[in-house]
Amino acid sequence: MMRNANTRIIYGIGVVLLLATSLWSQQLEVVPSTEVMPAIIAQPDSPLRIEEFIVVRDRDTHRISTQFTVRNTSDKVVKEYLIMSWYDTDTGWIVHGPIPSKRRMLPGQAFSSNPRSNILGGPISAYDGKLKRIVFAMVYSVIFEDGTEYSAESTSKALRGRLEEYGVGW
Repeated sequence: MMRNANTRIIYGIGVVLLLATSLWSQQLEVVPSTEVMPAIIAQPDSPLRIEEFIVVRDRDTHRISTQFTVRNTSDKVVKEYLIMSWYDTDTGWIVHGPIPSKRRMLPGQAFSSNPRSNILGGPISAYDGKLKRIVFAMVYSVIFEDGTEYSAESTSKALRGRLEEYGVGW
């Protein structure tokens, strides 16, 4: 009988977590790219590829954040990575790779970001069809399990310099 009670408790906790996750995810909506345009920086030499890069908005607070999937396109196991994201309105953020300790990203494997952890911009209260911001994203660095590293610091600096020439903040 004790086993039955424990099973019901575990089942109940699972249902509560499922409902909470469902409610949490329903509070976000995809921002049309005519309002905030996501732009992935092409990096053919990067061992990771950013996929499914979108901007989402919290329906209650109207704060925007990014959501993306990162895929390991190398033949090595990834221990850690950094994705750099910033708006053309001079706000920036470095998003740490969502690899919990003791987990690794295997070749071909993909991880998705948590949009609540990478809030970049202020609120957008209404959509009016006018482009308000462009948000850029790039793979900034990767550390492999074997100790080797990939760095896009020079690409980042070159891009920053070029955008500053156009008056786009960093």
